[in-house]
Amino acid sequence: MKPARRSREKSAIAPQADAGGGPTARLAWVMPAVVVVLSCAAFLPVVKNDFVNWDDPVNVLDNRAYRGLSWTHLHWMFTTFHNSLYRPLTWITLGIDYSFWRMNPAGYHLTSLLLHGAGALAFYFLSARLLALAVPPATAADARDWKIAAAFSTLIFAVHPLRVEPIAWVSGRENVVAAPFFILTATLYLRAVAAPMGSASYWKWLAAAWISYALSLLGKGAGVTLPIVLLALDLYPLRRLGGDSASWFRARALRIYLEKAPFFTLALIAGLLAIYGKQQSKLMYGLAEYGVAERTVQTVYGLMFYLWKTLLPMDLSNLYEIETLSPQDWRFLVSAVLLIGISLSLWIFRRRAPWALAAWISYIVILLPYAGVAQNGPQIAADRYSYLACLPWAVAAGGAVLYCSRRRQSGTMKLFAFRFGQAGAAAVVLVLGVLSWRQTLNWRDSETLWRHALAINDRSFFAHHFLGAALLAKGDAPAAIGYFQSSLKLNPRYASARTGLANALAERGELDAAVEQYRAALEIDDDSLSAHYGLARVLAKRGSSEEARREYLRALAIAPQDPDSNNNLGLLYAAMGRENEAIEFFAAALRADPDYARAYFNLGRALVRDGRLDEAIANFERALQLEPGIAEIHENLARALALQGKKAQAAEHFEAAIRIIKSRPVAR
Repeated sequence: MKPARRSREKSAIAPQADAGGGPTARLAWVMPAVVVVLSCAAFLPVVKNDFVNWDDPVNVLDNRAYRGLSWTHLHWMFTTFHNSLYRPLTWITLGIDYSFWRMNPAGYHLTSLLLHGAGALAFYFLSARLLALAVPPATAADARDWKIAAAFSTLIFAVHPLRVEPIAWVSGRENVVAAPFFILTATLYLRAVAAPMGSASYWKWLAAAWISYALSLLGKGAGVTLPIVLLALDLYPLRRLGGDSASWFRARALRIYLEKAPFFTLALIAGLLAIYGKQQSKLMYGLAEYGVAERTVQTVYGLMFYLWKTLLPMDLSNLYEIETLSPQDWRFLVSAVLLIGISLSLWIFRRRAPWALAAWISYIVILLPYAGVAQNGPQIAADRYSYLACLPWAVAAGGAVLYCSRRRQSGTMKLFAFRFGQAGAAAVVLVLGVLSWRQTLNWRDSETLWRHALAINDRSFFAHHFLGAALLAKGDAPAAIGYFQSSLKLNPRYASARTGLANALAERGELDAAVEQYRAALEIDDDSLSAHYGLARVLAKRGSSEEARREYLRALAIAPQDPDSNNNLGLLYAAMGRENEAIEFFAAALRADPDYARAYFNLGRALVRDGRLDEAIANFERALQLEPGIAEIHENLARALALQGKKAQAAEHFEAAIRIIKSRPVAR
């Protein structure tokens, strides 16, 4: 009799669910909209944030190659492994940003925020589909609860403080670019397998999933393990592989494995590209540098680290500095015990709670490539690596909400307990949102970011160095020197800190001490472009022109297209009276950076001395287009025009130069 009653309820209520004005119908579009708005609201302070000196200079601020969408720019995007990563789709989004915003950081951050919102929207529909597969809705009330549960799971993912880094860090953009397509791939796959295998609908959705997966990998190769996650979904909630391991080897299972071949092929290509990029940039640690034991310890520790930070997102940092953990370290031992204990428990209870085992497997599989197996960089862990890996736990959180709703409907949960649970769920989302808001503020600028990092770990030599660099950029050389020295106390072999200390000493006019530090940095790392360039500048200031010339040439041997080295070597040749060579290097600087105003100015002056006034005037005018408020450009253009007898035009520029000089604040 109970099934008949259930059927009557369904037939009576289902039409209301489909009615255009019914509450369930309104939820179908209101709920996703609310989810996206809340997902973005938690990170709104990001639009007031600046770029930071944590990879943003090399990727965005000093990188001209991505600035546009011409064939030249696109060719670079699809062929480069800049800073070790192959991420052409991410570069395209940055190129679009530059087209709209130029170098205004607010626009870049807004794009990252909107991409995160797109990922949240995609995850809402994926979560809804997964929950519907696990607990199919039978009534309109069920459908409503199902949407609410999907919204909760999405918010648990989308407003979590671990999401801050990929949104607030422009150089971490690839995570929010790849994620929507990663999530969409899983959704399209679920649509495909819902159709009869081999049908036109099946192939249509599966082909769409392959395309989406390729786009995700073009954003970032973070999803290389997605095919294994799809196999986990085949086990639960799809149950396509049957309930016992023997069914995994039958003919139907073989067809299921074969349908993953395109996914595995794309993953293999992306994995090989990632390895190639790391090797080319020399960022990936070899086994001699970082052995199997160290990687195993870090992987075990990392798997528990991200789980702990998901449950208690406190003391989050942009840098968890790598450290050598031994198998005897208590953190590894605790992590190993938890990893084994959780895995065994979930296996034992796999029939009663298959969702938990599926979530656990998916979490480990997604995270594994970034937990230490392929180690690169100075971090033992990073918040951005959890962006995709924590999706399974968010779905599980939504499942818990759905479970409570079903218990309330069946009368096994009292109304008070249900309301208390609802309030608790809302409080969790609110607390996570507040923590995300506060964590976003820590990314406001470079100084704020690194002061926060040092508050988390004052033994980080990287953090001391980068805070010193941020203070030096603000003109506070004395404070910067203290942080560079602190970095070197923690790691005397850190070449970048020696170069930073040398830069600060040079800023204070202590040229001999600066030369000593530059040379010490080069003894550690002779391939340091910044050390060769800085040493050349100081030597030129000291009048050691020939030594400076050799250092500039060494810098250009490392980076032939470096515009600053080309420009400064041109200045050196000009000071030595070698105008033809000066012109050659100014031109090389402009080939590397067509918007380099100072190089246009310097080339114009060299051309005047060479008697090529028309060319000189054209270069001065281009420099003025780029930097209209520079008195020296107006003055030199005026002189060149006067030499051509164009007195009226020359007078205009002389007057402009005088106005700019008079408007400058007087030093007191």
